[in-house]
Amino acid sequence: MKEYLISVISVAILSCLIISVIPSGKTSKTIILCVNVIVGLTVILPIINYFNREDFSITIDTAYKTEENLNTDYLNYSIENKLEYNKKVIKTYLKSKNLNGEVYFDYETDKDYKVVYKKISVKLNKKVIIAENNNINIIEEIKNYISCFLLVDKDIIIIYE
Repeated sequence: MKEYLISVISVAILSCLIISVIPSGKTSKTIILCVNVIVGLTVILPIINYFNREDFSITIDTAYKTEENLNTDYLNYSIENKLEYNKKVIKTYLKSKNLNGEVYFDYETDKDYKVVYKKISVKLNKKVIIAENNNINIIEEIKNYISCFLLVDKDIIIIYE
């Protein structure tokens, strides 16, 4: 398929160059016609050859499965990028609170490839604050932020110190 597209684009560009270079006159119409026929044949002949193959039904099925696999691969790649982005945003928030830590997601994807978080763990590298009330307030603040950012329930967010 890649070679087919490259050949069609190459012939189209070459034909544009030829048409733009030829002088206007009696032969220009003939040359333009020949160039258009060549472009047309370049586009049509591989398609005709493709349909004349004996294993056409197998090829369509294989092409469909390949396209489906590519779509699945792309969706998985997009999900991984989204998760990495979400981790970076949460880490940036932690840094704004003078904290460092790691973020872990336990998730599933539904049939529409939407991420459904089952558990979100944040492991802080140091104790937040020694005083009990302030510690609870900051942990609740972190949970509130993550809950609002990811649109999840606070109950699935666990903060480890």
